[in-house]
Formats: sequence, structure tokens, C-alpha cells
Amino acid sequence: MKILLAALLAFSPLIASTASGQLKWDSSLVEVNASPEDVDARLHFPFVNAGKYRVNVTAVVPACGCTTAHMDKSSYAPGERGEITAIFNVAGRMGVQEKTIRVMTDD
Repeated sequence: MKILLAALLAFSPLIASTASGQLKWDSSLVEVNASPEDVDARLHFPFVNAGKYRVNVTAVVPACGCTTAHMDKSSYAPGERGEITAIFNVAGRMGVQEKTIRVMTDD
């Protein structure tokens, strides 16, 4: 039996300022098929700072304790690429699992 995991990225605060950086995600939704014998599923969320100013990520907060998320660094210049790596503990879970990760910036 397969387990379907979906991870969504949520942003706080909303990026609406004209003098801002802008994180643009390659995809904010990732689906992974995990087998019942799997313990963890590792997901990657690549992005680029598509704005004109540096973006400083102040926090990456998963919505639950079964998920961890981290970035290699927290400050991204215009045009610079980065990635959030998330690890979901799938042990004993069945069916569709949907998790969110909140990304907060100083913008």
C-alpha cells in the first residue's frame, strides 16, 4: 500500500511591498509515494529570490511535530537560489497526508 504525502508552503508575512525581495518557489506542492515500510520521506522545495532586494528568512516552521524543515542558510540576494528540505515521519501513517510549512521573512 502506498502513502501519498503532500506538503504545502505558506508564507508569513505576505510579500506585497514594492521594495521587497520575493521568494519564488519552483513548486509549493510536492507529492511523494512512500511504502508502508518507509520511516521518513525527504522533500525538497527549491526557490529563487526573484525580487530586487535581499530576503532574510527568519523562521521555517512545520505545522506539526512529525515534520522537520531546514535551510542551509537564511539570507538570499536577488537572483540567488536556495532550498528548504523537509523530512516527514511517515511510520505507521496511511492514506493522504497533507502538511504545511510556514516560511517567515523580515520583509
